[in-house]
Amino acid sequence: MLNSPLSASSNELVISILTMVLSQGKPLDRAYSQHFSGLQLVPAEQARIALTTGDILRRLNLYCYLAEISPDEMERFGSKLLNAWHLFHGLELPKMQYSLQVDEARLADRVEQAKTKPVLWDGCPEWLDTMGREQLGDAWEKERAALSTAPKRFLRANGLKVTRDELAAKLAAEFVSTLSVDGVDSALEVTSDSALFRTQSFKDGLFEQQDAGSQRVAAALDAKPGMKVIDACAGAGVKPCILRRKCRAKAACWRWMWSNGNSINSKSVLDVMAHTMLKHALSPAVKPLNA
Repeated sequence: MLNSPLSASSNELVISILTMVLSQGKPLDRAYSQHFSGLQLVPAEQARIALTTGDILRRLNLYCYLAEISPDEMERFGSKLLNAWHLFHGLELPKMQYSLQVDEARLADRVEQAKTKPVLWDGCPEWLDTMGREQLGDAWEKERAALSTAPKRFLRANGLKVTRDELAAKLAAEFVSTLSVDGVDSALEVTSDSALFRTQSFKDGLFEQQDAGSQRVAAALDAKPGMKVIDACAGAGVKPCILRRKCRAKAACWRWMWSNGNSINSKSVLDVMAHTMLKHALSPAVKPLNA
């Protein structure tokens, strides 16, 4: 967590980003892009803004409870939430031009009350807790607690250009601290708050940001040159890229994703998958899958 309060301008950025996400329904990455583009922010300060924003969103219910505001009131009462967040983490109150103050004694009482309510303390909304209990049973509490913690950052070394150890050495020279991940030969865990995408290593295409679990999935498939591979639950298609690189671009990889916003049950997913696979298998531009 931070060891000093955010500046006035950084607090305003956090409030604006949260408003865009919570009131306008924008994805967080798009909100970051819109607010950071064109700004000459020091990388360390940009990282502090992202850390603060991420922590607030992960435990939004808790921080709104402590500040006694609603998530849809962020534009009007965001300064009160930021003040509560700073006090909760033992930081001095930030200096903002316009700021709604927090009763520190009342905040302390509400913190103690929240500690007696595990769901609230984890920042989990009631509807999600209900769904989690229904679907995961006793395993849900551990998952819920994990959702309230900051995610680790992982990188995948581009094996066509560099080994994992070589990448770690190059990043260290750029003041990025990393650790090797056991069981995943391509993965590095980033342990510093560095601006990864401003490094020369990123500009040279030596790594991509990808969680270690996804890297393990791609490795477990054990694709070989000449194989045909379908990723039928793809997002941006990074795992197929890994497979093509692993096969030195001598494997055919297809990806399909559903992003129309409609709710799809298991049967319809299988129907769509089968239809799509058949359509592409019979297309003159693509060889049949059993060829």
